[in-house]
Amino acid sequence: MATALSYSRVRYQKLRNLSRFTKILRLHSSRCCQEIDNLPEFGSSVLSELSMIDPDLDVGKKLANPIELQKNIEARGLENINIQKLAIKYGRMMKIKQEKDALDQERKMLNNQIQTMIKEKIQNEEIENVKVKARGLREQHDTVVKSLQDVHHEVNLMAFGLPNTLSLQTPVDNEEVLEVFGSTEIKQKKDKFSHIEVAEKTDLIKFSSVGDQAFYFTGEAAELQQHLLSYFSTRVVDQGFIPMKTPDFFKDFVIEGCGIHKEMTYLMHQPYVDQGIQYCVLGTSEASFAAYLTKMNISQKSLPLQLMSVGPSYSPVRKSSYPGLFSAAQTSKVNLLGVNSTSEESYSTFTELQQLILEMYKQLEIPLRLILVPAHKLKLSEEICAELQIWTPSLQEYLPVASISV
Repeated sequence: MATALSYSRVRYQKLRNLSRFTKILRLHSSRCCQEIDNLPEFGSSVLSELSMIDPDLDVGKKLANPIELQKNIEARGLENINIQKLAIKYGRMMKIKQEKDALDQERKMLNNQIQTMIKEKIQNEEIENVKVKARGLREQHDTVVKSLQDVHHEVNLMAFGLPNTLSLQTPVDNEEVLEVFGSTEIKQKKDKFSHIEVAEKTDLIKFSSVGDQAFYFTGEAAELQQHLLSYFSTRVVDQGFIPMKTPDFFKDFVIEGCGIHKEMTYLMHQPYVDQGIQYCVLGTSEASFAAYLTKMNISQKSLPLQLMSVGPSYSPVRKSSYPGLFSAAQTSKVNLLGVNSTSEESYSTFTELQQLILEMYKQLEIPLRLILVPAHKLKLSEEICAELQIWTPSLQEYLPVASISV
């Protein structure tokens, strides 16, 4: 059986033993603000019990080539990752595991011996001596298991900071431009006004009193959003993607398993919910699919699996050099997920989706370009990422509107 959920770095042991898919691609597409109401619901209540998941992070495999791992870390510009410290803790964990396995074997032998002695009607005194030894082994075993759990937890916490392997196609220093469409030359000054000026003159965009990062659309602007949503979602469904309605908030371990820090999300106020679990508000995202697939058994014959979700996406307000909608706290996204059997199939789908999204945006007849994102801008979970950017006359620069990654 192959590993699962490589995009989130967490290969859940439960899924790994039951399924064979290896690669997942994600697409974050257009920012629209209308949610579809007739999509099927999925998932369990937020009050359901925490799933018992044993994350398999392939630490041994990653540490087997420390030179490549160090190059990966340096290319991404990651700090505070001590490979040597992790290797020491991992070695200690494996040593304790060997000790536990040896104790398991010895306990099994003693239990078999006791059963045999009882069948052969050996004197109770001799049986009791063996039982005393077995109880001693059990206490020793419990101590070793506790030590193993503690070290395992420490190793996992450190391993969560390790990135996925970089693709050979990923540029290291600067972005790589794959294609440019349309002209960025603006001949008339009136064409350079921003959407904030449009909002002031037309009332099509209503900004909140708390700042221009909170807003809603009216009139033709609201209708345009609905048309854009229909435009993108209809075309991806035509390509075989299955629409599903996803939740806006998730348990913290799902967020962290996707390589997303909790600080990058809104945290729910939860006075009546289990305080041992923090719920994070993120909206439509890869976490939606991760939470769903974590509890799913997917057979090989069901692949490739293609899912789509449409809905609001939330990000905490941060200082930004971009005005208005360019740094809004709430947007809406069309999110796609592709699950393939092999890495080769995933990269083939990666290329196909690039062209699909590129052609959809070209139909809008706006200047744009497709680039490969450099390593230092990738998420920990990403091996490679292509980004579609549109030209903004008011800022005189390209800004991202869609991305696809492995």
